[in-house]
Amino acid sequence: MSIMKRMYVPAADERGTALILALLVMMVLAVFSTVAIMSATQGLRISGKYKTQQQTVYVSDGGIEFASGLIRDTIGNKNTVSATYLSYVNTTNTGGGTQTDFEREIAGVNGNSATGLNPDTTANPNATVTIMGDTAKIDIDFLRSKLTPGSSTEFAARYEGIGSGTSGSVSLLYQIDSKTTIGDTDKTVRATYKCIEGGGRCL
Repeated sequence: MSIMKRMYVPAADERGTALILALLVMMVLAVFSTVAIMSATQGLRISGKYKTQQQTVYVSDGGIEFASGLIRDTIGNKNTVSATYLSYVNTTNTGGGTQTDFEREIAGVNGNSATGLNPDTTANPNATVTIMGDTAKIDIDFLRSKLTPGSSTEFAARYEGIGSGTSGSVSLLYQIDSKTTIGDTDKTVRATYKCIEGGGRCL
């Protein structure tokens, strides 16, 4: 007695089914892979943009801190930029005399840009500083002074050297704009700096 092995032979209409199924599975996997790659790429792009925006904010904030120190130092140096800050400051002098435009601005002589008396902006900044490899362009505008209780000689103090000869103090307000550009991302941070002047320096 012999045992015969029977082999399955697919019918004519079943041939190629496995190939078609394999191709369909591969196509679905290819679509999922493409979507995953596009999603990851988009995520990286958004992440990079966010990082750049944060960097511009950090550098602009650093410019504000730098400007605050520059204002304090200049006032304490009798409205003259000291050697510490000289390399960062625009030394243009359009008004004649010994003071630069920036020094006159700190003294309150050039006025406020809102009135059209102050021509500089972050495009033509008072100071430029590099922070973390990026540049902050800084515009400082004198806004106004406010007399605090003291002697009547405070009125003339600004032309003698801020606070000179007074028994009281003067509040000096400055507007600071710090702009940073990284790639196609711009960010400007604006702050108001208040100096309570006393004895020729910010208290």
